[in-house]
Amino acid sequence: MMEAQPPYENGKLTKTYEMITKDKEGEAHRHQLHVFEYGNNETTEKTFLSQASPTTITPYEIKHSKSKNLLLADIPDIHYGLRKLDDGTLRPTHRPEVMDGFLQVMKRERPDVIVIGGDAIDLPEVSKYDLDANDFNDTMQLCIDGLHKYFTRLREDNPNAEIVHLRGNHEMRFNKFMIRNAMPLFGVRPANMPKSWAVNSYPFLLRLDELGINYVDNYKINDRLMTTHGELASKGSTAAMYLGRYAISMMFHHDHRRGSERRVFPNGTSIEAFGFGCQADVTGGVPSVHSKIDDRGHVVENYENWNNGGGFVEFSKGDKPFRQYAVPIEAQDDYLTSYNKRVYKARQEVIEALKNGK
Repeated sequence: MMEAQPPYENGKLTKTYEMITKDKEGEAHRHQLHVFEYGNNETTEKTFLSQASPTTITPYEIKHSKSKNLLLADIPDIHYGLRKLDDGTLRPTHRPEVMDGFLQVMKRERPDVIVIGGDAIDLPEVSKYDLDANDFNDTMQLCIDGLHKYFTRLREDNPNAEIVHLRGNHEMRFNKFMIRNAMPLFGVRPANMPKSWAVNSYPFLLRLDELGINYVDNYKINDRLMTTHGELASKGSTAAMYLGRYAISMMFHHDHRRGSERRVFPNGTSIEAFGFGCQADVTGGVPSVHSKIDDRGHVVENYENWNNGGGFVEFSKGDKPFRQYAVPIEAQDDYLTSYNKRVYKARQEVIEALKNGK
């Protein structure tokens, strides 16, 4: 008995095959297999993970300040990410109001050095930990494009600054995912480009070289102060943990909290450890052991013990003292940013762009 033709729409039946299988009792069953041809539906680049769309910015040249003192701006953990909720809306895991407020402060203060403190992107899809929901399906490319556009704004506002991007544990998720799941493809570069970043690496996908952003593990600010993304986090004082580990002052990240400690040695010298918090969502959006999604697919509000903001460091080259200034940007202050006798309000058009990966 002939089987009915499957109701495949928009397809032309070209061939039919017969196949016989046997069940557990050894009885034979005949099946028909059909081959259909379809129109030439083009596959777009959006189907695959690709580099962020290229951008055009004004050519820049790094010009070091003639002043004896230099200014460094620190952008702590952004955790750029987008949840696609059941109703189709996007909820960012980053905090757009904080990001834009600090962008405006940096443009006004004109820092000589800008440090992106690592964990600029969240990437829960390639984490070794279980996701709390399927909210992140089909958002990775949008996040790569959106974060690149934020970096482009940062470069346009600060054409003469040296920009350093520290490698955080979330950026390393790209490499670890490739090692776990596709080792033969790990480290593969574009043809005949031995000095290029690997095509599946974070700096390649974000086009950091084109924006003049140096991607490093740590950065020596002067002979007294270094910065790294870090790996320490304490329920007490993370700064105190760094003072116990290093013999140099350290600007750290990773723990998402604002904190500072000083250690004085018997000879009167001292070192400091400090962090400026984060620019991530602190209300439950960032996937973590505390985040939850309810049965309606909504993020459950859960206020982390994190601090939003950024910071500045005034320093000189060599073995010279430095001063650090925290810039809190908190919800209870309507995300207004106050620094150096000025108040900045996040721009609505930039907030909307950062909320939607644009």
